[in-house]
Amino acid sequence: MTAAPTIDKARDVYRDFLKHVVRDGVFSTGERDRGGDRPLGDERRKEIEGGVRVDSRPPHLATLSGKGGWLPDQRTFKQQREAFVNVSLIEHLSSVVRGALVFAEIDLKAARTPLPDLRRRLVVVAAVAFLHDADKMLEQDRREELDPGKVGELMRVYRIDQFLSVAGNTIDPERMASMIDQVELTRAGRVRPGEPLLTNREIGDCAYVTLADRLDGIYLDTRRGVDEVVNELQRFDNLRTDVLRGWRAAKITSPHTPFLLDELQSAFSCASVERYGHPPLIEVHHDGELLLVAPEEGFDEAYGAALDKLAGVFDLPLRVHISARGTSDIRDGGKDVHDLYHSLDRDPATARRSLQISVDCVASDDGMDERQRIDGLFAGYALPPRWPDFDKHTGRFVTPWPGSGGDEGDEEGTFVVRAATVAIALGCKAPHRALDASAPDVETREKELFHFLDQMGVHVPEWLIALDHDISRRNLLAALAAAATRGDCSLLEKGGVVDQWLRGTSERGGLLPEIDGSRERFATPVCDWFLAAARGSVVRADENAEGRCHFTNAPVPRSSRIELATGLYGLNVSAFSGREGRRESFSSTRAETLVSPLAQAEHQLRSRRARRSGRAEIPVFVSSPTTGGLFGSLVYQTDELPVEFALTEVLREKRKPDVPEFRAVDVIERRHLIGRYESLPSRMVSRGQNIGIVSFVKMVFEAARRMGRPLHVFRGLPRPNPAFVSFDFLPPPLVVALGGASFRLEELPSKIELLRLVEDVASARGLGLEIAARVADPQTRFGAACEAVVGIKRLVAGQGPPPPAYLEYSLLKLIEDTDMHTKTDDVIIRYAEAMSHVQRAPIFSDGDTISELGFRLALEAVESASQLGQTSPESLAAAVAGSLSKELERKDLFMRRKSASHTAVEEAARLFIDAVWPVAFRCRFPSTRQRRIALAIYRISFERAARATQYKSDETNAP
Repeated sequence: MTAAPTIDKARDVYRDFLKHVVRDGVFSTGERDRGGDRPLGDERRKEIEGGVRVDSRPPHLATLSGKGGWLPDQRTFKQQREAFVNVSLIEHLSSVVRGALVFAEIDLKAARTPLPDLRRRLVVVAAVAFLHDADKMLEQDRREELDPGKVGELMRVYRIDQFLSVAGNTIDPERMASMIDQVELTRAGRVRPGEPLLTNREIGDCAYVTLADRLDGIYLDTRRGVDEVVNELQRFDNLRTDVLRGWRAAKITSPHTPFLLDELQSAFSCASVERYGHPPLIEVHHDGELLLVAPEEGFDEAYGAALDKLAGVFDLPLRVHISARGTSDIRDGGKDVHDLYHSLDRDPATARRSLQISVDCVASDDGMDERQRIDGLFAGYALPPRWPDFDKHTGRFVTPWPGSGGDEGDEEGTFVVRAATVAIALGCKAPHRALDASAPDVETREKELFHFLDQMGVHVPEWLIALDHDISRRNLLAALAAAATRGDCSLLEKGGVVDQWLRGTSERGGLLPEIDGSRERFATPVCDWFLAAARGSVVRADENAEGRCHFTNAPVPRSSRIELATGLYGLNVSAFSGREGRRESFSSTRAETLVSPLAQAEHQLRSRRARRSGRAEIPVFVSSPTTGGLFGSLVYQTDELPVEFALTEVLREKRKPDVPEFRAVDVIERRHLIGRYESLPSRMVSRGQNIGIVSFVKMVFEAARRMGRPLHVFRGLPRPNPAFVSFDFLPPPLVVALGGASFRLEELPSKIELLRLVEDVASARGLGLEIAARVADPQTRFGAACEAVVGIKRLVAGQGPPPPAYLEYSLLKLIEDTDMHTKTDDVIIRYAEAMSHVQRAPIFSDGDTISELGFRLALEAVESASQLGQTSPESLAAAVAGSLSKELERKDLFMRRKSASHTAVEEAARLFIDAVWPVAFRCRFPSTRQRRIALAIYRISFERAARATQYKSDETNAP
């Protein structure tokens, strides 16, 4: 491929397409009404229109699959769609639009198309590309002929007419339908009666859409692979020039470094834009695989530039660590005192902790004198300490100045940052023992600070010099130095006493030069790894190394032992593994956790991304592509950092000031990192504010629908999966309930409703987890749902707050939709239907047990007859029929006259003895649990059947 021209017209046209078609059309309120599961209520609609809430409902095109969609016919689904990566229709259409635009601009410029005409033709190409799957938009079979009237309606709904008019185009629906037919090979060349033929130029322009659609399908087909994209580009011969030939594909598989793959993808995209004038044809990282397709010419140089940019990620900012014992340490990068100051300025909590004083010094009886001395010392500088209530304080240390950071106008905050800078530099230990001889030790630094204060004319009181607790003494000394030099920069200027401790001088070493080695420590092994991965080669390891990496099991020397303050997210120094080559002893307090430089680099990035305080219960990795389809970053700003949202932030509906708001339409225009590092709950169902696994899974489903891109959640290493939502950790009951652990887009609404119902049943008063678990299981769902409905009816009739009204409706709908019944369910349902021809339908004034009367009477009659030794089927049937007739007549519950119902009673009794008694109860007296479930199934089934029978009877007797 020769050097391609800069893509500027395609980028501008795509921006107009996003504005008019996507924002105003696809994400309009009308399209959200079509795609939403429920219509908006008046109150919610007013809140959205008033800007109080966001409309989180997915638009219609985001609820349909563009590729890999689910079909109810499992055989057809497996044959036609299962092998395709499942993406939404709007994702597929946007991909084809981008691909067609870039291909068209490159090819048309190479064919010397006049620039004034280029933009107008690109707009038409984008419109045809968006509508090329009109049959999917209309949810009709591809073999059906497109109705131009319906195409015209699509053009109106999605603002295609408005988009075309931007460049002065007008296309009637009939001609647009012909251009759409030209894109699809199965319909190409079809001519409608009375319609003018397409011109050669229009047919040639449609070829760009055909190519983009074909490439997107190949890329999403797991049977073909990304190499086939390059082959198809080489074979496709319907273009005007050969400028689009000559591409290279690379697949980089590195499931244990997903955060590094994110950075590499972004870096390669930037390098491609700088080199080619357009982003890569494909740049998708999902499930531990990074797929890249870019022009062959200059591919190695672009990849090398991406690795150089990736290496720059490890120029880590200086980081301060304060241990539980109060000792301080400087980690990662940093070159001088200003780096330390700015690090603490960005982290006011650490700055405050840097000045902590031992409680033993100030909280005892003798400590009262010390507090008075400290108050008196700093009162002269208008910075009096604020002590806590020591009767309630439980920590080992106390922070005298709870400043808020170095904001402008916050004098105490600025003082705290200055004092913390001095305290850290004064008390920080040398990073390596080899520095003990060259870098000044703590005692030397303390003497030099005394000398500096003496030169400044600051008197250090004898009681402070004599303070026994070293950390408290040094922190107070640092605070005194910062207070006394307020407004004077000499303490923290470059070349000053604090800066000399950190950088060293010509005569002695400093603390920072030995610490600032993060780039060299991480960049080389990371770049070597990804260079080998792109070439399909391996990185040679030292097989003689005596240890193994905790994450990758790669051979590493024992010098790779991590320390507590490394900052690796979720990993302690004592993390245990029984892996071979790792020395550990239960009798020793010294643990040994070895981590290779590659794994350290990955987890350093994770630590920077982890925004939660504390440690995750069970860490899981959320995999979702930051770009999708062809030329996915066409309108991305190359220097713009990705936007990060946790799953809860994706689902937030209420607008809050100064809180980032997730908007699904923005996913197409900018890189989004969704919930990359979440924590898996340890409970099955929620309790209070603590969510359970059921809620977490439902949250993933809802987030995937809202953002319109696949979400895969892994507790172990990610593995490629074509599903829209996938899990590798679902408990067996949830796998059974949901019918698997991987799901396509069209399946999500029903799964969300089921999980919501299970959660509601589990938390409802009088129901609980046991019934919820049986509602989740398809084998027991029908009976459990019936039991739950009966329980709700009794709660409503009784005292106390009943469950929400929608819960009963949802359960009844589940009963109606459930087509999986056990043999027990079936025979009880048949008996209930038979009784509906005997007993009249319940009315409002009936008691709570009238609906169960037919089953209770039959069961009691069988038990009574059996106790008398009458166990033959004939005797039992007669006993049941007699009991039913007597009680129904006494309570006047017969549907018709007794003589007319006599045959129906006998038939029902015989059915109970021949089917219910041997099948449901195996001719044995049921347990309390069996009886309760059977009664619930009978009651719900009888009420449904009795109402249907009554309705038919009323119709028959109507005049």
